[in-house]
Formats: sequence, C-alpha cells, structure tokens
Amino acid sequence: MSLLDYRTINECLLTIKPLSILDVGCGTGRWYEWCQKHSIEYRGYDLDTEVVEKAIAKFEVNEEVFTVGDTSFLKQLPDNAYDVIILVEVIEHIRTQELLTETLKECFRVARRYVFMTTPNCSCDAMLKEHGLTYEHYAYAAADGMQFRFADRAHRHWLRFTFDNLRQHLDRHFSGHFEVVEKFPIKILMFPAYKKLWAVLTKETN
Repeated sequence: MSLLDYRTINECLLTIKPLSILDVGCGTGRWYEWCQKHSIEYRGYDLDTEVVEKAIAKFEVNEEVFTVGDTSFLKQLPDNAYDVIILVEVIEHIRTQELLTETLKECFRVARRYVFMTTPNCSCDAMLKEHGLTYEHYAYAAADGMQFRFADRAHRHWLRFTFDNLRQHLDRHFSGHFEVVEKFPIKILMFPAYKKLWAVLTKETN
C-alpha cells in the first residue's frame, strides 16, 4: 500500500512512526502539538516572522523549536538529520524552478526516510472558472479567518503545479524515489471538487 493512499499526512506518519520531523513552512506550529502528543522530536522553520513569533508565544517555547528562515537554512543541516521533512503548501512559494530543485535536493539529503509535500492543483483552474473565479481569487480566499497576503514575499504563489508538471519535475531529479497523487482535501472552502497534489520523496526501498 502506498503511503499516499492514506487520507491525511498524520495517518502516514502514524504508519511510519518517525522519531523526528522537520516542518518547513511551519506557520503557527500546526504540527508541533501533534509531535508532542506522539513523542516526536520537532523543529519548525518559516519565512514569516509574525507567524513564528505567534508559534513561540502559543507554545511557550524558544527559537530552538520555531525559527525564522527561508529554505537556505537546509544547507546548514547534516545529512539524514530528520526522519521526515514536511512541506505543506510550501513549494508554490518558491521563486523559481531552479530554486525548487535545489530546495528539494537539500530536503532529500537532510531527510533520513521521507519528504512529504502538498501544493494547490492548478489543473482545477477550469473548475474555478465555472464558478466565475480565477486562481488569483483562490489564492486570496479566506482561510481560518485570515486573508492570505498574496502580494508579500512570504505568501505569494510564484510557481503553479499540475499533476503532470510536478511529476515531470520530480522524475528529472528523483527518478525511482517519488510518487505524486491527486487527492480531495478534507475541506476546501466553497470548492468541493477541488483537489490537492500530494507528493512523497522516499529513501526507503520496498
């Protein structure tokens, strides 16, 4: 059974039982509490100073747990430093395809077992247009009572992915070590037909 057959990332994690997780694009620490509950070592990075400060205050921890930084911090980490690296809605915020490749290669180096990632599926643009909307409307949509700050550095979507172009990109650099699927999210605003792209890079062999 593929790990991506599970409905959610936490179901995957419960299956593989990692000892440590690096959360790239950690936001306000959505995975920290889960890792604490399951006795998993956690470290989170995010480009957005505001959300990192909120995470530190919320969980009463220090900057050793939540740190402000872009993806270049990966270069400072040793090989196989964390069992799993998570990038939830991160890769679309990377500025160029070249930087995406560099970032994913660094993640693959630093991860001991798996790299999990999710990203919006731009194949659904036609569905959005049927509702009189565009991708830009989606990127601006309210989530958890907050407005995405689409124009600023931390929140702008620089890259757009479909199943095919994400798979082609990963195949060029991680052939034999990846899988991509389209999945219905548990809840996505007013768009019940909207699918997300899930991908996993794996160092493990069957």
